[in-house]
Amino acid sequence: MLFLSEALILMIEWAMTGSKSKNSLSEMAIHLATELSVPIINRNNQGLDKLKRHYHLQGILVEEKRELTAYYHNERLVFHPGMTVPRVKLLAQQQRESIVEAMALSSGDTMLDCTMGLANDALLASVLVGSNGQVDALEKAPVIYAVTAYGLQCSLKGSVEIQQAMRRIHPFWGDYQQFLPQMKANRYDLVYFDPMFDHALTKSVGLKGLRPLADYTSLSPEMVKEAVRVAKKRVVVKYRRGSQQTLDFDYTIGGKYSSVVFGIIEKKGGTHE
Repeated sequence: MLFLSEALILMIEWAMTGSKSKNSLSEMAIHLATELSVPIINRNNQGLDKLKRHYHLQGILVEEKRELTAYYHNERLVFHPGMTVPRVKLLAQQQRESIVEAMALSSGDTMLDCTMGLANDALLASVLVGSNGQVDALEKAPVIYAVTAYGLQCSLKGSVEIQQAMRRIHPFWGDYQQFLPQMKANRYDLVYFDPMFDHALTKSVGLKGLRPLADYTSLSPEMVKEAVRVAKKRVVVKYRRGSQQTLDFDYTIGGKYSSVVFGIIEKKGGTHE
């Protein structure tokens, strides 16, 4: 795991607590609080607004009913499998979406998701690679990492197949700009990026809560080059049609009328030619 000093400074204004009726936290919640240097405070049957005022907090992470929810300002963020549920149904009907075609993953493959977010794409990948594969996922934003890492381990949302796929994902708090240069060449079959768009494409409630907490670092050609080195088969970049003009792809995948496309860089003989 790669700890980020600037993120630690931001997390000083956050705390973690339990439900009104239960002050104790699970081992998973305590582990995340320790990893992110987030103080744990007793709820003592108090409302969240009162706690935030008393401790001068920007936001609070609350563990309740096998969920870790981030409350801040007038927003909330909680883990959910999102589009993975309908995607898995389409897979069962042998219907392949653009993202499935772009990933081109098979049972037993390995993938690094450099921009985890709520792990919807990593979760789909976990379904595709199965129990013999491996999906590692990086998230730079500490609050998003905490909510998602907890959800992947503890959430009971979705089918048994989706829950099993959740548990197989290995989330890490880290910055791909630091992580990729340290990786061995050809470490993963697929290296995947889904950089945060400057403007929302949907009115999803989940994404509404995520956007103010997200990292908006642009994907640079230098990082794509590192990703190509680390990838054994291909690098995939999800992006808004018309953006990412500075990146050089072998080809793109996406519906004619879709606002989102996938840029593909294929590895040939272990190196990109």
